[in-house]
Amino acid sequence: MRQNISVLFYLLISAAVFAQGNSSNYYQEFDKIVGSVSNDLSQGALFVDAYTLGYVEYNDAPFFDCNMKYDVLEDQLLFRNTTTNNNFEIILNALHIDVFIIHGHTFVKLPQQVSKFSFYNNGFFEQIYEGLNFNIFVKHQKDKKKRLGDKSVLYEF
Repeated sequence: MRQNISVLFYLLISAAVFAQGNSSNYYQEFDKIVGSVSNDLSQGALFVDAYTLGYVEYNDAPFFDCNMKYDVLEDQLLFRNTTTNNNFEIILNALHIDVFIIHGHTFVKLPQQVSKFSFYNNGFFEQIYEGLNFNIFVKHQKDKKKRLGDKSVLYEF
């Protein structure tokens, strides 16, 4: 009797181990039905891409308390529309932006003129001083360097 029980036990264990091999199919089907909202991957901190209220003059019209973000790497001003039920984000056309203020910093698009400096005709400049006879502007830049790893690509900013 004891031998029958141990043989039956080994048969059940081997059947359970064999059944584990196709369990990924069950998990995939379950995820398709239930979705990712109720699985363990939905546990964690909510990522919110931060936008700041700012001011922009776009097409010679002033806009106050706009949800904006300045992408220094791409030198673009992003705008999030939250006035409708459909929240959407757009990249504002730099040709139509005269000035924008974000985090208390004023950025302007300088008039295009011939210059020795390649960065002059490129993008927005922060106005750090406005005087009677002259103004001082700063060009913020980030450079992206691509570095190849063993089996990956790494970006440094």
